[in-house]
Amino acid sequence: MQTRARLRLNEPDASHQPTVVTAAPDEHPDSPNDANDDNDDNDISRLPQEKRIQFAVAATQAQLMSERKAATYYGVPRTTVQRRAQGILTRKDAHIHERSLTPAQEDILAEWIKKSLGKRGIPLSLPTIGTYAAEIYDLKVKWTSGLEECRARALNRPVVHDYFNLLGDTIEQYDIKPKNIWNMDEKGIQLGVGDRIRALVDRDQKVVQKIESGNRDLVTIIECISGIGNALHSSVVFQGQRRDLRWGEDNPGDASISISPNGWTDQELGALWLEKDFVPASAEYLDNPGDYRLLILDGHNSHCTYCFISFAQKHRIIILCLPSHTTHALQPCDVGVFSPLAAKWKARVSQQHAQNILIDKYNLLSNYAVARDQAFKKSTIISAF
Repeated sequence: MQTRARLRLNEPDASHQPTVVTAAPDEHPDSPNDANDDNDDNDISRLPQEKRIQFAVAATQAQLMSERKAATYYGVPRTTVQRRAQGILTRKDAHIHERSLTPAQEDILAEWIKKSLGKRGIPLSLPTIGTYAAEIYDLKVKWTSGLEECRARALNRPVVHDYFNLLGDTIEQYDIKPKNIWNMDEKGIQLGVGDRIRALVDRDQKVVQKIESGNRDLVTIIECISGIGNALHSSVVFQGQRRDLRWGEDNPGDASISISPNGWTDQELGALWLEKDFVPASAEYLDNPGDYRLLILDGHNSHCTYCFISFAQKHRIIILCLPSHTTHALQPCDVGVFSPLAAKWKARVSQQHAQNILIDKYNLLSNYAVARDQAFKKSTIISAF
């Protein structure tokens, strides 16, 4: 009978990798499935599956067994042995980079749960465990925010990768300078809705309310910011059929004024903004009249008309549309400046209401200019890009 190599487990204090030893013919039978191997088989069956998979892979790589025999002997799926031999990671190891805690930190957390408190009968809630995990790693608890399913599906690695490749290629092709890269977007504000405030009240008081003007008229503001922290003047769209000249009497920010039946932008106003606002205002930052400008915007129908695109081409303006349903993450206006702008605007409304001053169309521009100046810091705009 020929000598046969067998796998033996190391001692408990040795490495987890199996070692190969040569056995004499009278020490082991010919087949791993022989009846004399009952004790060995029982020992193997008590091992965790991951250990058995590792031993099976080691046996096949050492050419001691075929994949089929190793899988049968160690009681693991043959396909798993094949994949591991090819270097394919386990599902657990493949996603280890996505975890907040490292395996060592997870072991510490599990030890704390099982032995430090679990044995003493202390009930542990998820918030309690999360607080301890935050001490192990730099974590904190935050409220979640809603995200539409279409936006979650649209924002994926290939889409983002392709967009930034297109952005880089466009900038390189037309030799566009950072100061000539612009992003335009609309922001809706309500005239009489302020922010929430904290108030000291009696301990037994259950209802705490703040009186507001109740004016929920919507006004659309068009803003345009650049990659080096500049911002063009605002364009305000009021709801109405006719423009009242008194709306623009107190206008410290030199905002342009338009009207529409519903207070929103439309195709006509979009083309008008490009011609009357963007082109002359952004031209001041050009080193040479022949330089190209890049205008990044969303795919709203007011930006995608033939009139809009044709006028842009004639004035060496390259239009780049953001991928659908990704503006919440890719559009600089949405990412960096509109959130602080909304906070400053609501704070301004509350401050004025506390002084019995109601914001309407006649004093909107002056109050909006205050909130805008506080929110549109150069560093904030640059970080948005």
